[in-house]
Amino acid sequence: MFHIATVLLLLSYGPLTVTSLTCLQCPNVNSTSSCKAHVTCAADEHCYTEKRYTSTLSEYYSMGCVKSLYCPQTDNDVLVGKRFPLRKDTETDLLRRESSCFKCCSSDNCNLFFCDLTATENPEASTTDTELDLRLVDPSHLSSPPP
Repeated sequence: MFHIATVLLLLSYGPLTVTSLTCLQCPNVNSTSSCKAHVTCAADEHCYTEKRYTSTLSEYYSMGCVKSLYCPQTDNDVLVGKRFPLRKDTETDLLRRESSCFKCCSSDNCNLFFCDLTATENPEASTTDTELDLRLVDPSHLSSPPP
């Protein structure tokens, strides 16, 4: 009898609905503010913004949805050397380019202000958002580990 009552109680709440996340989506734009296209992400995805540099040091941004497992879990997570399979290389993207900023978030259109504006300039920035700032370092400048 208890099990039947539990099932009836759960059914009375109605069907569970999963809301989809809407993100801005633009590949290779000069500024995040120039991105006007939207995309609906899958249930296991977050919004992202990635900042990269070309071989001539021009910066560009890619925005859209990415699998949640590619996003840092906290501000303290360090993913140095992590490669993010966000897109396939094309003929115009022959050189391997490193991300200088990769940021994920989990609210609608939250990826507008990332990587080219600071959080203080973005009144809608969430405290749950995380940013990964990678810098390329010449390993010859690093000291050797202690014995």
